[in-house]
Amino acid sequence: MQPLQELGWSQLVASLRAAPEDPALAQRYAECCSGFTGLPFQAGPTEKARVLWLGMSRGHALLKQAVEWDQPSIGGGEQSNQLHAVRGSLWRYVMAFSGWERAGRAVLWDGTQQNGFQQRFLSPLFDSATDLTPPWPDREQVPANLKQWLASSLDERHPLPDLLALGNGQVGFVPWLLGEPHRLQPWAVLSCLRNLVAHGALSPTKAQQWGLAPVFEDGVAVLHTLFRRLLAACSGPGMVIDG
Repeated sequence: MQPLQELGWSQLVASLRAAPEDPALAQRYAECCSGFTGLPFQAGPTEKARVLWLGMSRGHALLKQAVEWDQPSIGGGEQSNQLHAVRGSLWRYVMAFSGWERAGRAVLWDGTQQNGFQQRFLSPLFDSATDLTPPWPDREQVPANLKQWLASSLDERHPLPDLLALGNGQVGFVPWLLGEPHRLQPWAVLSCLRNLVAHGALSPTKAQQWGLAPVFEDGVAVLHTLFRRLLAACSGPGMVIDG
Protein backbone atom coordinates (compact mmCIF):
# COMPACT_ATOMS: atom_id res chain seq x y z
CA MET A 1 0.00 0.00 0.00
CA GLN A 2 1.62 3.26 -1.11
CA PRO A 3 1.99 6.12 1.37
CA LEU A 4 -0.63 8.81 0.92
CA GLN A 5 1.93 11.53 0.24
CA GLU A 6 2.71 9.76 -3.04
CA LEU A 7 -0.89 9.86 -4.18
CA GLY A 8 -1.40 13.53 -4.98
CA TRP A 9 -2.06 14.99 -1.53
CA SER A 10 0.95 17.31 -1.65
CA GLN A 11 -0.33 18.83 -4.91
CA LEU A 12 -3.63 19.75 -3.26
CA VAL A 13 -2.44 21.04 0.10
CA ALA A 14 -1.52 24.52 -1.06
CA SER A 15 -4.74 24.91 -3.03
CA LEU A 16 -6.99 23.75 -0.17
CA ARG A 17 -5.17 25.94 2.34
CA ALA A 18 -5.44 29.00 0.09
CA ALA A 19 -9.10 28.50 -0.85
CA PRO A 20 -10.66 30.27 2.20
CA GLU A 21 -8.76 33.42 1.25
CA ASP A 22 -9.35 33.13 -2.50
CA PRO A 23 -13.02 33.74 -3.46
CA ALA A 24 -12.67 32.28 -6.95
CA LEU A 25 -10.94 29.15 -5.68
CA ALA A 26 -13.44 28.78 -2.84
CA GLN A 27 -16.30 29.03 -5.34
CA ARG A 28 -14.72 26.33 -7.47
CA TYR A 29 -14.41 23.91 -4.57
CA ALA A 30 -17.96 24.62 -3.42
CA GLU A 31 -19.32 23.97 -6.90
CA CYS A 32 -17.28 20.78 -7.30
CA CYS A 33 -18.54 19.38 -4.00
CA SER A 34 -22.13 20.35 -4.72
CA GLY A 35 -22.00 18.94 -8.23
CA PHE A 36 -20.55 15.67 -6.99
CA THR A 37 -22.88 15.09 -4.03
CA GLY A 38 -26.00 16.70 -5.49
CA LEU A 39 -26.39 18.74 -2.29
CA PRO A 40 -26.81 22.50 -2.63
CA PHE A 41 -24.68 24.47 -0.20
CA GLN A 42 -26.44 27.06 1.92
CA ALA A 43 -23.30 28.66 3.37
CA GLY A 44 -20.94 30.97 1.53
CA PRO A 45 -18.15 29.46 -0.58
CA THR A 46 -15.51 30.83 1.80
CA GLU A 47 -17.04 29.04 4.77
CA LYS A 48 -17.37 25.86 2.71
CA ALA A 49 -13.72 26.10 1.71
CA ARG A 50 -12.67 26.48 5.34
CA VAL A 51 -14.68 23.41 6.39
CA LEU A 52 -13.26 21.48 3.44
CA TRP A 53 -9.67 22.35 4.32
CA LEU A 54 -10.07 21.43 7.99
CA GLY A 55 -11.90 18.18 7.25
CA MET A 56 -9.55 17.07 4.51
CA SER A 57 -6.37 17.91 6.42
CA ARG A 58 -7.51 16.22 9.63
CA GLY A 59 -8.94 13.26 7.75
CA HIS A 60 -5.73 12.88 5.78
CA ALA A 61 -3.64 12.88 8.96
CA LEU A 62 -5.69 10.08 10.52
CA LEU A 63 -5.86 7.95 7.39
CA LYS A 64 -2.16 8.43 6.69
CA GLN A 65 -1.28 7.16 10.17
CA ALA A 66 -3.51 4.13 9.67
CA VAL A 67 -2.19 3.30 6.19
CA GLU A 68 1.43 3.62 7.30
CA TRP A 69 1.01 1.73 10.60
CA ASP A 70 3.05 -1.32 9.68
CA GLN A 71 2.25 -4.54 11.56
CA PRO A 72 -0.22 -2.89 13.95
CA SER A 73 -0.19 -4.17 17.52
CA ILE A 74 -1.66 -2.85 20.76
CA GLY A 75 -0.57 -4.12 24.19
CA GLY A 76 2.05 -6.63 25.18
CA GLY A 77 5.10 -4.48 24.49
CA GLU A 78 8.02 -6.67 23.49
CA GLN A 79 5.92 -9.73 24.38
CA SER A 80 3.19 -8.94 21.87
CA ASN A 81 1.33 -11.90 20.41
CA GLN A 82 -1.31 -12.58 17.78
CA LEU A 83 -4.10 -11.20 19.96
CA HIS A 84 -2.28 -7.88 20.30
CA ALA A 85 -1.87 -7.84 16.51
CA VAL A 86 -5.62 -8.44 16.04
CA ARG A 87 -6.38 -5.60 18.46
CA GLY A 88 -4.05 -3.38 16.47
CA SER A 89 -5.77 -4.31 13.20
CA LEU A 90 -9.21 -3.51 14.62
CA TRP A 91 -8.22 -0.08 15.91
CA ARG A 92 -6.17 0.66 12.81
CA TYR A 93 -9.43 0.26 10.89
CA VAL A 94 -11.29 2.56 13.30
CA MET A 95 -8.56 5.18 12.82
CA ALA A 96 -8.80 4.87 9.02
CA PHE A 97 -12.59 5.13 9.11
CA SER A 98 -12.38 8.25 11.28
CA GLY A 99 -10.14 9.86 8.68
CA TRP A 100 -12.53 8.89 5.88
CA GLU A 101 -15.49 10.20 7.88
CA ARG A 102 -13.86 13.58 8.60
CA ALA A 103 -13.03 14.09 4.94
CA GLY A 104 -16.42 12.85 3.76
CA ARG A 105 -18.35 15.05 6.18
CA ALA A 106 -16.43 18.09 4.95
CA VAL A 107 -17.35 17.36 1.34
CA LEU A 108 -20.99 16.73 2.29
CA TRP A 109 -21.32 19.78 4.53
CA ASP A 110 -23.94 22.11 3.05
CA GLY A 111 -24.04 24.78 5.73
CA THR A 112 -26.69 23.03 7.82
CA GLN A 113 -26.65 20.65 10.78
CA GLN A 114 -25.61 17.15 9.68
CA ASN A 115 -27.28 14.10 11.19
CA GLY A 116 -24.80 11.26 10.97
CA PHE A 117 -22.38 10.50 8.17
CA GLN A 118 -24.57 10.25 5.08
CA GLN A 119 -22.28 8.11 2.93
CA ARG A 120 -25.00 7.36 0.41
CA PHE A 121 -24.36 10.78 -1.14
CA LEU A 122 -20.83 9.58 -1.89
CA SER A 123 -22.09 6.48 -3.71
CA PRO A 124 -20.34 7.36 -7.04
CA LEU A 125 -17.04 6.58 -5.29
CA PHE A 126 -18.02 2.95 -4.71
CA ASP A 127 -17.67 0.14 -7.23
CA SER A 128 -16.63 -3.50 -7.29
CA ALA A 129 -13.10 -2.54 -6.26
CA THR A 130 -14.41 -1.10 -3.01
CA ASP A 131 -16.74 -3.97 -2.09
CA LEU A 132 -15.55 -5.81 0.99
CA THR A 133 -15.74 -9.59 0.77
CA PRO A 134 -17.55 -11.18 3.74
CA PRO A 135 -15.23 -13.09 6.08
CA TRP A 136 -17.08 -16.36 5.34
CA PRO A 137 -18.28 -17.42 1.87
CA ASP A 138 -21.42 -19.17 3.14
CA ARG A 139 -23.26 -20.01 6.33
CA GLU A 140 -21.97 -23.58 6.44
CA GLN A 141 -18.41 -22.40 7.04
CA VAL A 142 -19.25 -19.83 9.74
CA PRO A 143 -17.99 -20.89 13.21
CA ALA A 144 -20.85 -22.14 15.39
CA ASN A 145 -20.05 -19.71 18.23
CA LEU A 146 -20.19 -16.77 15.80
CA LYS A 147 -23.67 -17.86 14.69
CA GLN A 148 -24.67 -18.16 18.34
CA TRP A 149 -23.28 -14.71 19.16
CA LEU A 150 -25.13 -13.12 16.26
CA ALA A 151 -28.38 -14.82 17.27
CA SER A 152 -28.10 -13.69 20.90
CA SER A 153 -27.07 -10.19 19.82
CA LEU A 154 -30.33 -9.72 17.95
CA ASP A 155 -32.65 -10.40 20.89
CA GLU A 156 -34.08 -7.72 23.17
CA ARG A 157 -31.35 -8.08 25.77
CA HIS A 158 -28.46 -7.77 23.33
CA PRO A 159 -29.59 -5.37 20.62
CA LEU A 160 -26.77 -5.49 18.07
CA PRO A 161 -28.69 -3.17 15.73
CA ASP A 162 -28.62 -0.44 18.38
CA LEU A 163 -24.85 -0.83 18.72
CA LEU A 164 -24.40 -0.59 14.98
CA ALA A 165 -26.43 2.63 14.97
CA LEU A 166 -27.39 2.47 11.31
CA GLY A 167 -31.17 2.57 11.49
CA ASN A 168 -33.30 0.13 9.53
CA GLY A 169 -30.57 -0.58 6.99
CA GLN A 170 -28.38 -2.33 9.53
CA VAL A 171 -30.26 -5.65 9.61
CA GLY A 172 -28.48 -6.75 6.45
CA PHE A 173 -25.16 -6.82 8.28
CA VAL A 174 -25.87 -10.17 9.92
CA PRO A 175 -26.53 -11.92 6.56
CA TRP A 176 -23.39 -10.22 5.23
CA LEU A 177 -21.30 -11.65 8.09
CA LEU A 178 -22.82 -15.06 7.43
CA GLY A 179 -22.11 -14.97 3.71
CA GLU A 180 -25.82 -14.93 2.87
CA PRO A 181 -27.73 -12.83 0.31
CA HIS A 182 -28.42 -9.31 1.59
CA ARG A 183 -29.22 -5.78 0.46
CA LEU A 184 -26.72 -3.97 2.62
CA GLN A 185 -25.05 -1.10 0.80
CA PRO A 186 -21.21 -1.19 0.72
CA TRP A 187 -20.91 2.03 2.72
CA ALA A 188 -23.10 0.52 5.44
CA VAL A 189 -20.71 -2.43 5.70
CA LEU A 190 -17.86 0.00 6.40
CA SER A 191 -19.84 1.73 9.14
CA CYS A 192 -20.98 -1.54 10.71
CA LEU A 193 -17.40 -2.79 10.97
CA ARG A 194 -16.31 0.46 12.59
CA ASN A 195 -19.18 0.43 15.07
CA LEU A 196 -18.63 -3.20 16.06
CA VAL A 197 -15.21 -2.20 17.40
CA ALA A 198 -15.80 1.37 18.55
CA HIS A 199 -19.03 0.49 20.38
CA GLY A 200 -17.48 -2.49 22.13
CA ALA A 201 -19.51 -5.25 20.49
CA LEU A 202 -16.51 -7.10 19.05
CA SER A 203 -13.51 -7.86 21.24
CA PRO A 204 -10.08 -8.76 19.84
CA THR A 205 -10.53 -12.25 21.30
CA LYS A 206 -13.78 -12.78 19.38
CA ALA A 207 -12.28 -11.35 16.20
CA GLN A 208 -9.33 -13.74 16.53
CA GLN A 209 -11.48 -16.78 17.24
CA TRP A 210 -13.81 -16.08 14.33
CA GLY A 211 -11.17 -15.12 11.77
CA LEU A 212 -12.52 -11.59 11.34
CA ALA A 213 -9.25 -9.64 11.44
CA PRO A 214 -8.53 -9.93 7.67
CA VAL A 215 -11.74 -8.10 6.74
CA PHE A 216 -10.65 -5.14 8.86
CA GLU A 217 -7.25 -5.16 7.16
CA ASP A 218 -8.95 -5.20 3.75
CA GLY A 219 -11.20 -2.38 4.98
CA VAL A 220 -8.23 -0.06 5.47
CA ALA A 221 -7.25 -0.58 1.83
CA VAL A 222 -10.82 0.20 0.73
CA LEU A 223 -10.92 3.41 2.80
CA HIS A 224 -7.55 4.35 1.34
CA THR A 225 -8.98 4.03 -2.18
CA LEU A 226 -12.15 5.94 -1.30
CA PHE A 227 -10.16 8.82 0.18
CA ARG A 228 -8.09 9.17 -2.99
CA ARG A 229 -11.26 9.20 -5.08
CA LEU A 230 -12.86 11.75 -2.78
CA LEU A 231 -9.89 14.06 -3.17
CA ALA A 232 -10.19 13.81 -6.94
CA ALA A 233 -13.96 14.36 -6.90
CA CYS A 234 -13.85 17.53 -4.81
CA SER A 235 -10.97 18.93 -6.86
CA GLY A 236 -12.84 19.11 -10.14
CA PRO A 237 -13.09 17.42 -13.55
CA GLY A 238 -9.91 15.90 -14.88
CA MET A 239 -8.30 15.36 -11.49
CA VAL A 240 -7.07 11.82 -10.96
CA ILE A 241 -5.35 10.70 -7.77
CA ASP A 242 -4.28 7.12 -8.15
CA GLY A 243 -1.89 4.64 -6.63
